[in-house]
Amino acid sequence: MSFLSDQDEKNKRYTRDYSRFGHQVKTVGWLSRDTQRKRFKQLLSFKPVWSGETVLDVGCGLGDFFHYIKANSLNINFTGVDHSSALIDAAKRAYPSGHFKVHNLFQKPLLNPVDVVFASGVFNLKMGDANEQLAFLSEGIKRLLALAKQGVAFNVLEENDLTRKIVKTDYYYYTQDDIKEICKHFNLNITISGGYLENDMTIFLRSG
Repeated sequence: MSFLSDQDEKNKRYTRDYSRFGHQVKTVGWLSRDTQRKRFKQLLSFKPVWSGETVLDVGCGLGDFFHYIKANSLNINFTGVDHSSALIDAAKRAYPSGHFKVHNLFQKPLLNPVDVVFASGVFNLKMGDANEQLAFLSEGIKRLLALAKQGVAFNVLEENDLTRKIVKTDYYYYTQDDIKEICKHFNLNITISGGYLENDMTIFLRSG
């Protein structure tokens, strides 16, 4: 499997969906604004109090996480990156005070580490069979951790009794055992949080 070729396909998908839907959550694959906000809230529970930390939002899409942070008056220094130039252009138009740039971590790593790295929905689309998907997740986590001084928070779709009944060929649902097996190799404190949505879980990897 080529991560780069699959990323190119994802880029084409998001460009097409932005042309169809504009600045809407369905452009980036979410069901509703409410579910998107619940995911944002869960990601930000990585820390009980934010006091000026630098954060990187990988796969920032339309920049809505930045808007959520500002709307809740959180003291966070934010940078968002995405491989889709169409989405980054839209984020800059919608939130001109934000710091957004086009970047693909699978092509070139970023050089400057930040305190916390976030990734919301980055690992949801299918990238091949189960082994290829888990390899993509493992490599992705490794690249996120390389940029993070305090840790990483990301979410994935969860396989459970409800989602096993859903037929969605474009999306991959992970088990908690999948996550634990991959993350145990990084020798970090891992927390898996669920219950905020029926089909989602958030993973926190913390140093120290």
